[in-house]
Amino acid sequence: MSRPSRERPDLVLLDVVMPRMDGFATCAAIRNLIGGGSTPILMMTGLDDLESLRHGYEAGATDFITKPVKWPILGHRIRYMLRAQKATESLKRNEERYRLLFNSGNDVACVYQLRHGELPGRFIEANTVALQKLGYLRQDLSTLTPLDFVPDEKKEQLLALGEKVVAERHCVMELDVLTKEGQVIPFEVNAHLFDMNGRPTVLAIARDVSERKLAEESLRQSERENHRLLEQFRALFDGIPDPLMVLTPDLKVLWANSGVVRAVNGRASDLVGKSCYEVWHHRKSPCEDCHAIRSLQNGQTETGHMPTADGRIWGVRTFPIKDEKGQVSNVIELAHDITEKIKLQTETIRAGQLAALGELAAGVAHEINNPINGIINYAQLMANRSAPESSERDICMRIIKESDRVATIVRNLLSFARERKEKKIPVAMEEILADSLALVETQLRKDGIQFTLELSADLPKIVALKQQIQQVFLNLISNARYALNEKFSGVDAEKILHISGESVSVGGRLYVRMTVFDQGSGIPGEIMERITNPFFSTKPHDKGTGLGLSISHGIIKDHEGQLLFESTEGKFTRVIMDLPAAIDQETRK
Repeated sequence: MSRPSRERPDLVLLDVVMPRMDGFATCAAIRNLIGGGSTPILMMTGLDDLESLRHGYEAGATDFITKPVKWPILGHRIRYMLRAQKATESLKRNEERYRLLFNSGNDVACVYQLRHGELPGRFIEANTVALQKLGYLRQDLSTLTPLDFVPDEKKEQLLALGEKVVAERHCVMELDVLTKEGQVIPFEVNAHLFDMNGRPTVLAIARDVSERKLAEESLRQSERENHRLLEQFRALFDGIPDPLMVLTPDLKVLWANSGVVRAVNGRASDLVGKSCYEVWHHRKSPCEDCHAIRSLQNGQTETGHMPTADGRIWGVRTFPIKDEKGQVSNVIELAHDITEKIKLQTETIRAGQLAALGELAAGVAHEINNPINGIINYAQLMANRSAPESSERDICMRIIKESDRVATIVRNLLSFARERKEKKIPVAMEEILADSLALVETQLRKDGIQFTLELSADLPKIVALKQQIQQVFLNLISNARYALNEKFSGVDAEKILHISGESVSVGGRLYVRMTVFDQGSGIPGEIMERITNPFFSTKPHDKGTGLGLSISHGIIKDHEGQLLFESTEGKFTRVIMDLPAAIDQETRK
């Protein structure tokens, strides 16, 4: 018996009658050896009784051949048994692989046949995972059908799955399944229809989606919470009256509150995706010294002023938003309308300047008026004692004239510096211009500036505060003087300041148009739109505050007029000031 155990023969040929041990005992002994159960055993016997055959098969014989042996038949029988053995072994290996595959997955797998068309029948097979998940023994499943594993309210759903798998031979459906302990487990069932022994059979592979369901519910809960927080933040941000927007690194509007919508008179849906400089300024490129760009670059909060075309001034603060790596990913821009605040500041500065000028003028007047009056009185006495046509009288009259001029300059200085609460009244433009020129004429001559004046003879009056219009003239003349001195260091034939005045009709309304023209250094085109912004100046800090044109623009606007600027850098500047004529205003009333 050691040889069959050691060599594992492909086939054993035994005779029933043998010495020491007959074929039946030998066959039984071989079957008891390790690996002997699958070896084909062919027994040769001369016995043809049924009891001997029964005894042989019980001992483990695969087949019998009777004596006398016909050797060709024996050869064919041996070849047939060897082929059958190989097929059996292959089938066994395939079955083992199938069972290994069937039981090695993480999903529930079961096989059941359909009865009466689409009704699920009893289970034929189930993998180990199915037994573990559902809590049943394998023999228990053979007495059950899939209907025993679903709650009553889900049975219709299972029947629908059967109908669909019959119609389409494949179906995927989510289904709640009951375990033996009554626990409900959600499964995603993937069912396939095939034929087994001529009967419709279903292979159902079910995946436990409990964790996915929990994750989905957690995600839905998180989304609901995020939505709630988003709505709270949106209500908070929209409740902020000031414009607030979130910008991308390329300055595109990612989100904007209702304050922005009101500020730019637009719609929120139209703002998203546009550049901030397009929203605020209708520009095609970023603004110079942009606060948002600075925050993107340095990762810090930036502040500053931002004027818009409608004349408003905004105080702007930008806050960087950083990602988990500490890099700036977005920028929040918060704006606040500070137009009135700037206006108050400029008025405060102007009031301070006027107060200082008033104190200076009062001191000058006190020191000059008495001596001037004395000079005028003495000159008049001398003139009275001189002969009418004498040179002495002529000199005295010149002294009186020049002294009166000095006294007039002092009075104009006091009048300009004195802040008065008065109403607009009809006033001649020639009078305002004369008082203004009296204060600067000497300085113009000193700078070598040629001054020319051209006024229409029938120039109508305007309704104005004389002092304020005088202030505008002084500012425009001061700017022209600065531009001429910048271009011409000394005396030059083209160092000319020309002021003209005429009446014009604009939109069916009569205006007095004053034009101040100089051939100085001009205004660069890229800053033309900003020259009336508060605190914007091309002059050095010690020569300009950036408030002159801003104040002048406000004064003219308050008088229902307008300031227009034309300039070519390096060649000229022309400022046009239109103010409604008093005649037209009275007619309209």
